[in-house]
Amino acid sequence: MKLADSKTYDTLFVGDSAGSDMGAANAAGIDFVFIQPDGDFSTPGPRVLELRKTSEMMMYFRNEIV
Repeated sequence: MKLADSKTYDTLFVGDSAGSDMGAANAAGIDFVFIQPDGDFSTPGPRVLELRKTSEMMMYFRNEIV
């Protein structure tokens, strides 16, 4: 984030590990999207079941998509 001159509220962490990736995002105060290609959503948290564009993801986190 420092190299990109980004703020926590403008940053989205995307990862495939509910443990290390989600933990790192939470520790940094960054919104996190858990990518789970096999469809196992047993880990609690917000869900994005299908994503076609990054802009859809950003609108989701800004509560513009219900």
